[in-house]
Amino acid sequence: MAPRWCIYLAHRWRWPKVMIGLLILELPCTIVLLLLFGIADGDTYRKKLWLDGSNHGFNSNPNEILYQYANYQPIHVPLIWSSRLTHYDTVIVVLSMFLLLCKSTMYVLSALLPVFSIVMHGALIALYAVSVKWQSTPDLSNRNVPDLQTNLPWYLGKGCSYASKQNYGYCLQSRAAFAVTTVMLALFVVDFLMAIHSAIITREEKAERLNDWEEEKDLKQYEEAYDPDEEWEVRRQRVFADMPRTPATPWSQSGVPLTTPRTTAFNKLSGAADGVGTGASRSGAMPARPLAFRAMYGEVEVPDAPI
Repeated sequence: MAPRWCIYLAHRWRWPKVMIGLLILELPCTIVLLLLFGIADGDTYRKKLWLDGSNHGFNSNPNEILYQYANYQPIHVPLIWSSRLTHYDTVIVVLSMFLLLCKSTMYVLSALLPVFSIVMHGALIALYAVSVKWQSTPDLSNRNVPDLQTNLPWYLGKGCSYASKQNYGYCLQSRAAFAVTTVMLALFVVDFLMAIHSAIITREEKAERLNDWEEEKDLKQYEEAYDPDEEWEVRRQRVFADMPRTPATPWSQSGVPLTTPRTTAFNKLSGAADGVGTGASRSGAMPARPLAFRAMYGEVEVPDAPI
């Protein structure tokens, strides 16, 4: 039986249709992000956009890494152009797809409680907020032309018009990845707020769950007090108590002798007028009057057999 504090955990969603709509909307966004981050992973266009921004003075030059290697200096790669960002984005979108499948299955089975949704979407909000922050972090390493730099990466703040012809599609993909990530973050915030609202249990649901909890408590007490061996012994004694007793048995209160059809026939042949002869009167004396057969036919002498 669940503890009493579980009564105060709501099991129902206030707006189930809205929840279904959010799950349906989250699916295509997750698939699009999975595709975009999958393409970007592996440095497909990260250094190309980095070089395009450097040619216009919007960020540092990727060739500075070679200079740092040659002079044994610490290697500094801006976060926006690092592989850590693309790996992080790929991991969280794969995790989002897994959690989406879990959420959908649990919701269909009525197992997705609002309190579980609060924990789940709270973690997703934190992960995607970090992703949005990192994707919007500018590269301010080039201090020679500070007037050309903005507080966003150049492809977000300046547009794709500065991208080279062969990198124009990659620029659009980067902008789309940032936009869909922001949409996903907004969806998770809505899910989180709706889960908090649904987690506040209503009076009707509280009374219903309290009644169910009391019934489960009474049933558990009955099961703990129930002894199957004792119940079987009571039933056995009841069966033997209701069973009819055989006459002339030691535990019977009746003194009627045991009589069978064969006993009655022998009694008649032996001359008992009332049907009770030597075989029936086991506890009494033999009859004093002569037998009826001898009184009728007398003594009959049987001749000796010829020699």
